[in-house]
Amino acid sequence: MKRRLLGGALLVCLAACAAPPAAHPPQVPLTLGEQEARIHTLRAQFKAKVTTRDTERNAAGVLLVQKPDRFRLRMSSPFGMTVMDYLSVDRHTRLDLPMNQKVLFDDAIDAGNAFHTTDLRAAFLRGPDAYPPPCQSTESNDATLLDCGLRHLTLHGGDLATESESDEAGVRLTAAYTDIRDVGGMRMPFSIIMQYPRDGVTLEVTIVRYEINPAFSEELFRAGEWPPR
Repeated sequence: MKRRLLGGALLVCLAACAAPPAAHPPQVPLTLGEQEARIHTLRAQFKAKVTTRDTERNAAGVLLVQKPDRFRLRMSSPFGMTVMDYLSVDRHTRLDLPMNQKVLFDDAIDAGNAFHTTDLRAAFLRGPDAYPPPCQSTESNDATLLDCGLRHLTLHGGDLATESESDEAGVRLTAAYTDIRDVGGMRMPFSIIMQYPRDGVTLEVTIVRYEINPAFSEELFRAGEWPPR
């Protein structure tokens, strides 16, 4: 009797050991909204090329994002000199141009520049600047189109592909996001091209490295007297 019990137990054990592991359900890709909600902080190292009708300039930079209202963008020349330090905190903005010995704040940054401070907030902080309500969604072939009034977005397979913004004079800004790769379970664009057709300005950004949800110190988002009085 004992032998039968031992034999039966052995067979059960062998059957269990030989059985294939339980199949895990396929992982469902995050939607764009879910992915953006999981990104609380972001660090990105990048290379950039700015082209105007007359010039072409290259730089390297670092981007720091801390949602919901902080980001810093610093660009350096090929010789390592800081050419631009852009800081946004609680919708106050500061632009430091060391080579021109100039510091600009808030509305003064937009004056005379193709890009606006809201463009950078929409690109990096997302939220209501990227998706100003109300937005209507429609499906077209393999794309999802988001119509947010003056802003229009196109998604392919759940990934943000293009954005555009218009004003009373027509299209002011277009942006394209390509070379999408997986970074820690997030699908991130490694190529971003922003164009200002009326001004003949193009910004091409190539991401070298992303860090998702790193810890930041408060000092990283301070520069002189902040916010300006």
